[in-house]
Amino acid sequence: MKTPSLRPCVLALAIAGSATALHGATIDQNVVLSNGWNAVYVSVAPSQGADELFADWPVWSVSAYNAQSYRRTASTSGGMTGEGVVRAPFLIWTRESPEGSTLKALAADTVLVCYSTNAAPFTAHLRGVPAAPRIAWHVSDDGEDASATRNLVGVRVSGSVNANSYFAGCPAVNAGEFLRITGRNEANPGFVSLGGFTGSRPPMLNDGDVVFVPGASVSDWSGPLYITPRAGVDFSTEGMVDEITVRNDGAADKTVVMEYVVSTDGAERPDLLCRESYGETATGNWEAFSTPLSRTLTTGETWKVSLALDRTKLAGTGAKLGGVISIREDGGTLSQAWLPVSAVDSKTSAPWPQGLWLASIRLSKVSYYQADGKRTDGVTSGGTMPVRALVYVDAAGQAKLVQRAVVGSSRVSSANLPVDLGAVAPSRGAFGDASAPLVFSYTIAADSPSNPFRHALHPLFDGKQMDFKTPAPNGDDIANYQGSVKPEWFSIGGEVEFAFDENAAEIWSPVEELTGNAKWTYTGVRRDGPVVAEGRFKMHRIAKEATVSE
Repeated sequence: MKTPSLRPCVLALAIAGSATALHGATIDQNVVLSNGWNAVYVSVAPSQGADELFADWPVWSVSAYNAQSYRRTASTSGGMTGEGVVRAPFLIWTRESPEGSTLKALAADTVLVCYSTNAAPFTAHLRGVPAAPRIAWHVSDDGEDASATRNLVGVRVSGSVNANSYFAGCPAVNAGEFLRITGRNEANPGFVSLGGFTGSRPPMLNDGDVVFVPGASVSDWSGPLYITPRAGVDFSTEGMVDEITVRNDGAADKTVVMEYVVSTDGAERPDLLCRESYGETATGNWEAFSTPLSRTLTTGETWKVSLALDRTKLAGTGAKLGGVISIREDGGTLSQAWLPVSAVDSKTSAPWPQGLWLASIRLSKVSYYQADGKRTDGVTSGGTMPVRALVYVDAAGQAKLVQRAVVGSSRVSSANLPVDLGAVAPSRGAFGDASAPLVFSYTIAADSPSNPFRHALHPLFDGKQMDFKTPAPNGDDIANYQGSVKPEWFSIGGEVEFAFDENAAEIWSPVEELTGNAKWTYTGVRRDGPVVAEGRFKMHRIAKEATVSE
């Protein structure tokens, strides 16, 4: 048995194909081989290696079309040697010499070429992780053997489809005939014309068909629908939000249906939330992805569907989870594809908004006292004063204002708060909640080394009377200033308020920057009353875990 005598099959043994299949998130596909030459499209990556997979197939060899070898981004440099890197258009498995085969495992989205020795049709049942289709178009050679250089294009459709409708909108195809492999000559395959792209009787395509298509240009057209991410959605052990996009690359409007279905290997399917958007605009709220989504796309329009996994609702067993996203077009092309969804059943160690947040505040307005003692707030100041504060949120969602924290081996601190201030719980409000501003109140004691009105090294400013022994009156009691012995010390206070802007953050949909309006009120620094400074703030989560002093 010889390998196909297609020109791309004359190759040096080069790169070995491999497919790393994620646990779960599989679909089934049947591949039918007729007697003689076959080209079949496989959209899944079976978990078996090539030796095991092809053991019962009535073939002596299998060639897997490596379309990526034609990509313009493929490496052609041999590094320091300067020698070109051989890019083989086909990877080959042979029964007689499996150890020398370059095809070790079957990747999803692959065209297989082989010769079946069975007189009757042979059906191979495949189960594996799917992938969205990709076509690496190259320009065809219109020479004597044009079939040898055409693009091998496989299709997954839910019925019989007119090839003109399927390839409408593809810039790489504008002339020439479609060919299909055939023949019972083991030495060389034959080809039969299916008609031209612009002919009056265009060919019909069925699921799993492979057609040899002339390429007039290089293109990223990969079918009527361009779907990302190609390998699907993998939340792994910590992921919580991902996105699927579908672009209409056809020549007419297309109605696309997206459905979340069960994996064929019986893996437990994690519950997902979804939210749709078109262009840059999100539409609607997060909802359970329990019913099919549908959208009619104009040519070139992109449909985005964000998916969310709420890890707080998982059991945390470490089990592998999996499901499949089915994407199909219900119009003239009937194209269909599947994307795997995989996750590990583990709870996040630091659910949002847990962690240390750094608030950068720009105070630009202050209070103003008139001669009659009346206070006016919100007066624009002559400049902007930058200050910062640290807010730590624990695993229970409880926020605390802290002066310093340790992140790893580094200490982070705020010079705007007293060094002897412990963690301050809020007097009211909730972190990140626009309807409940978060408010922290604190006091700088009279004898605190951070009190700006205490002269710590002045012998006559020690909080005692003239005998340096008897405590002076309490400076926080205004009545004590009427006596002959005046207080020397008094405490001052502060209140920090964070009024958050509206945000869409959830535990499973983290936002690493929050914004809003800040108000910092100082008490005890002016006899007339408190001083209020206001401005905008940006708050960033700088660490998911930190150590703070209580």
